[in-house]
Amino acid sequence: MVNSMNIGIIQGRLTPSDGVIQKFPDGKWLAELFTARRIGFTYIEWLADASFNGENPVWTGEQLQQVRDGIKEADLVSHSLCVDHIMSRPLTIEDASEAERSYSDLLRIISNGYAFGITHVVLPFLEGASLRDNSKKTNLANEKLKRLLADLNGKNVNLCLETDLNTD
Repeated sequence: MVNSMNIGIIQGRLTPSDGVIQKFPDGKWLAELFTARRIGFTYIEWLADASFNGENPVWTGEQLQQVRDGIKEADLVSHSLCVDHIMSRPLTIEDASEAERSYSDLLRIISNGYAFGITHVVLPFLEGASLRDNSKKTNLANEKLKRLLADLNGKNVNLCLETDLNTD
């Protein structure tokens, strides 16, 4: 587990990404692990892009052992995963079949990340997934999160919510 002496960076920030601030480093993710360690980071927060990315192991379920081996060889800690996909495909979308597909993708992404040691999952309820001033969406998100916790039962996974909710 990451402690107060560790510091990490989100994936893609150490690799040129054509001006996109948050993007999985296609074809360069393994090299980025070693770059991170070389400059002093102890973990990289894995990123599930906003849309399907066939080069990202958390999306495809492929190369998971290579991810695990790369993290170990780079002497990093497997720690967290940011699931940006829920910002463009919110769990709270009114189209029930689309919301279910988004949920299924989320569960698969988390399970794939768990396969290489992810224990913290960041769910950004921001932008298109914002819950701000919307009690209907907040209630839907609450239902989906309860379901997710039940589906992840037995796995050591912490859900971390990133929101723009008011504190009032």
